[in-house]
Amino acid sequence: LGGGLANLFSFRAAQLKAKGDESVKNLPEKITALTFAAPVVGNVDFNKEYQVLEKKGVLRHIRVANKGDVVPTNDIIFPASVILKGDTKQYTQNGVNLFLLPEEELVQEYGATK
Repeated sequence: LGGGLANLFSFRAAQLKAKGDESVKNLPEKITALTFAAPVVGNVDFNKEYQVLEKKGVLRHIRVANKGDVVPTNDIIFPASVILKGDTKQYTQNGVNLFLLPEEELVQEYGATK
């Protein structure tokens, strides 16, 4: 699930960029992640820090998801929900969401498209 890893990497790279860390000096000034059907990876506290980096102008995330896809919406139903450990409903989406709907116009909003 590379989209989740891309989200985490872009977040960490932007954190280091905001601190002026030498390890990311060759990366662009604004870190951008563009993910497709990526799972949500952070809770509310993670999302707050994500938004701080966005407001500083060092991070941007564009998420693309399809209607009915359980991975990006985290809408996992029984019996699969029994297999997973922990409460996945604690995770929240971040960035700009482009939600593709069949036979309808694209929904564009910031944050949750769940």
